[in-house]
Amino acid sequence: MSKNNHPFLSKKLPPDWTAMQGKFLKTDILIAIKEAKDNFKKIKSQKKLTYNNCIKAYENAEINLARAWNYANHLDSVNDNPQLRKAMNAVLPTVTKFLSSSTLDAKLWRQIKKYSQSCEAKKLKGNKAAALREIVN
Repeated sequence: MSKNNHPFLSKKLPPDWTAMQGKFLKTDILIAIKEAKDNFKKIKSQKKLTYNNCIKAYENAEINLARAWNYANHLDSVNDNPQLRKAMNAVLPTVTKFLSSSTLDAKLWRQIKKYSQSCEAKKLKGNKAAALREIVN
């Protein structure tokens, strides 16, 4: 997927704000949600859980969705326009539903809990231990 065709998913810094138009938002958000769902599916399918394939993967699962949605909200706050506002209103229920569902995914949380009780998890130190605590608590 070319990020040029998906401006809200671009990782280019500084962002190309002029390319981020309302007409691209829905597609970019739906792509990011599908990617996040696939990332969660990978966590749920892991047989041998590690910090990287569970906790770090969980932390990064929604990163592109968060970036795209943050870009849209930033643009809305500094350059309110009807096209973007309409696109945001159209996709808001989908974003909300997805973000709510990921916190209620029992299989995902069983995996995280299982990892948190592992020998590896109990030996974590520093930032990794803090990340685990933040997710589990």
